[in-house]
Amino acid sequence: MTDQQNNKPRPAETLRDGNVKATIWRNQNEKGAFYNTKFSRSYQDQEGKYHESEHFQGTDMLKVGRLADRAYDKERELRQLDRTQTQTPQQSADKEAYVKDQQNPNQQPNQHHQRNNDPSL
Repeated sequence: MTDQQNNKPRPAETLRDGNVKATIWRNQNEKGAFYNTKFSRSYQDQEGKYHESEHFQGTDMLKVGRLADRAYDKERELRQLDRTQTQTPQQSADKEAYVKDQQNPNQQPNQHHQRNNDPSL
């Protein structure tokens, strides 16, 4: 993702708790997309200028911990979204059939899997 006005990369997601934030960045390599999270704390100096720090103390540590938990869940959600967007329709149908079979293990496998596993076809 990039900002259209100045062509700077934009984070995939930003999570906040007061003055502490978790910024999730999407990266790409030859193996595909992956995500990294940066934690920072904003503060205002005596002249009124805003800055960011990567150093935490006191209750900020609790905020970092809670944001880390939320960031983990969000990264997992983003990775899943990436996978579903790159799957072919057949891969999506196979995955849905597999998930359905796993949710109902005492039922007969659906016909899709029976057909694929039948050596006479």
